[in-house]
Order: sequence, then structure tokens, then C-alpha cells
Amino acid sequence: VKASGVSFTIQTDSVDTAVAPRDADLRSANFFDAAKNPEITFSSMRVSKRGKGYFAEGRLTMHGVTKPISFLFNAYGPIADPWKGTRIGIVSDAFVINREDFGMNADVPMVGSKVTVRISLEAVLDK
Repeated sequence: VKASGVSFTIQTDSVDTAVAPRDADLRSANFFDAAKNPEITFSSMRVSKRGKGYFAEGRLTMHGVTKPISFLFNAYGPIADPWKGTRIGIVSDAFVINREDFGMNADVPMVGSKVTVRISLEAVLDK
């Protein structure tokens, strides 16, 4: 575990809440400003075993600002897929970030500063 790491990239223009006007607002300068900040990235500095799961500590870059964050997560698998690959699933516990810490300071009525995040992803082992 100590030799492992977690990193991911999210394309900000891929945000999809199933509500087109909300998605457009999230991609605008009010929030992600996808034109100027096309990616959200996370790179771990440390991963450790924590109970039955894991704890990641790293740096989140969003809206051009990098801040340290940490979160608990569970790993599922590995499993063999139909294409002779190996996959694992990662699901984090919910954690909270403050959007204003990342320079998203637009005063948007009915939108709080604290945002609850849950990461869920599937990873494929490089051959």
C-alpha cells in the first residue's frame, strides 16, 4: 500500500447533472470556468490502510487552485473483464470541500460554499 498512489483527471466540460441549464452554469465562469480550466486533477502524496479500506492524502487542483485534501475509500476487485483486462473499482466515502477555497466565489443564490463529494471510478490495469 505504501508504494501505491491514486491520481485522476476530470474534464470540466464533461460535467453532467442531467439538467442542461445547471450543467451550463457549472461550466461557466460562476463555477468551473471550463474554458480557462479544462481539468480537475488529484494526485496522492500518500495512501495508507485504514480499517477495511484506505486513506488518500494528496493535492486537488480545481479552477486553477491547488489545495491539500484527504478522503477514505474502498477498492473492489480485481476482476477479469471480457477483453482479458484486469479492473478494480474505487468508491470514496463522502467528504466536503469549500468551493470558495478553490476561487469559485461567485455569489449564486441558493448555492452553498460547502460541497459534498463522492468519487467513484473504475480503473484498468496497464498491460
